[in-house]
Amino acid sequence: MRRIMVVGCSGAGKSTFSRRLGAALDLPVTHLDRLYWRPGWTPAPDAEFHVAHGGSS
Repeated sequence: MRRIMVVGCSGAGKSTFSRRLGAALDLPVTHLDRLYWRPGWTPAPDAEFHVAHGGSS
């Protein structure tokens, strides 16, 4: 599996860059905020988040 993590400040263009990079390299793009935050800005339980993003516990 190939992964690239893009980090930066709010508004820096991470999402735009990530979508373009993913398209250029034929890699899926996953936004960790979408996996972590639940309605009402409630964080996902650690175990669920680690499984969702493919991390190890």
